[in-house]
Amino acid sequence: MALLSHWLRRQAKVRRIVGPLMGLALTAAALSPSPVVAQYPNQPIRLVTGFAAGSATDVLARILAEPLAAALGQPFVVDNRPGAMSVIGTEVVARSRPDGYTLLLGANAGLAVGPAGLVRNVSYDPLRDFAPLGRVGIVSFVLVSGREVPANTSAGLIEYVRANQANVSCASSNANGRVFCEVLKRRLGVDLVSVYYGSGPQAATDLIAGRVSLMFMDAASAVARVATDQIRAYAVIGEARSAFLPDVPTATEARLPDLPNNIGWWGLFGPTGLPAPIADRLARELQGVLAHPEVRRQMLAAGVQPAHLPPAELAAFVGQDLQRWRALLADFNISPEG
Repeated sequence: MALLSHWLRRQAKVRRIVGPLMGLALTAAALSPSPVVAQYPNQPIRLVTGFAAGSATDVLARILAEPLAAALGQPFVVDNRPGAMSVIGTEVVARSRPDGYTLLLGANAGLAVGPAGLVRNVSYDPLRDFAPLGRVGIVSFVLVSGREVPANTSAGLIEYVRANQANVSCASSNANGRVFCEVLKRRLGVDLVSVYYGSGPQAATDLIAGRVSLMFMDAASAVARVATDQIRAYAVIGEARSAFLPDVPTATEARLPDLPNNIGWWGLFGPTGLPAPIADRLARELQGVLAHPEVRRQMLAAGVQPAHLPPAELAAFVGQDLQRWRALLADFNISPEG
């Protein structure tokens, strides 16, 4: 019995000494990044976009790809997955492994408007299924026509549309354009033909060729075409004129019916579950890239206004935009696509 008591006292002493040390070791192990995280990145990173090659989103993705690759030491490969107002490409990232090798240059179409009700059967939740890494930029929209439309002013355009509504069409290639066309029809009390395109470049080609009449085009896509006299711009949708098209009046100045002051926006996202060290590094590198003067110059030249928000603020922004679009679609009873 004495031997047993001695052994028990000895074991208790060992536990008092070793226990805390083991606890410290386990805590250190838990806090240390896994080998996979510690080595990130060690292979090319796929940057998915929900729009076609040549679109404003594609141009922006390629502007960002090179400096992000330089910052992270691995190539960024742009992967265009157009369709369903960018929902198809957005879903690819929502269902991808959260390892930092598949990222999304997401847009308001796939992360707010589609899930708000403009696209049927969206299978992901924009707030739960993504890890926001930072907002990248914003863009305004412009009401434009092809040169086939014989109107030089917004007043002339309204008169022309009302007199020729059976032969006037309104093209769109994104969520904002789709809603603007619908709102314009209802505000003017006309029955325009709405034509939806899977890509902006295709819609622009048909607009220039006179196969469609009107389009609400993002400023990033409109600037060069207006400058080369391929299309005519009537109004910028927003509270202020666009720095890219300073001579084009706002919708209010042009005395067009009230249109919602919607903007397009882009952000960098990963799938939910992205390890915190990887998410933190990506967010940090993105912020650095967006602060670089040459990157900002290229974005502005493409018609995109740099407008960074850090991850937490981007998450709140997406939630607010989602709610705003739900209300807007309900107010105008706009039916979903697809």
